[in-house]
Amino acid sequence: MNDFAVLSNPEVEACEALAEYRAAIAMTNHRSAWHRILCWCGDPQARRAEHALLVARRRVRGVARRSDAHRHAIRVIGGQQLRSKLAEDSFLSDLCT
Repeated sequence: MNDFAVLSNPEVEACEALAEYRAAIAMTNHRSAWHRILCWCGDPQARRAEHALLVARRRVRGVARRSDAHRHAIRVIGGQQLRSKLAEDSFLSDLCT
């Protein structure tokens, strides 16, 4: 058993989770119609990108549920994004309201 506690830094964890989420959004072309068609057709690359987006989304939710400080960090960092990006993605918009 470890005699030390691992300190959690909410801002760092929120930044990492949101960066992973933003990268996944970029990989799915912001969930464009073309990406959705490719997923429907079973394109492996589009399916991997969609899976990465779902995993990143779960990670952001998990970080937000850890504590009020984590939730606040996600809202602040997510709120710093351009409003146009928030409008494109309702998930971040819902977290920041």
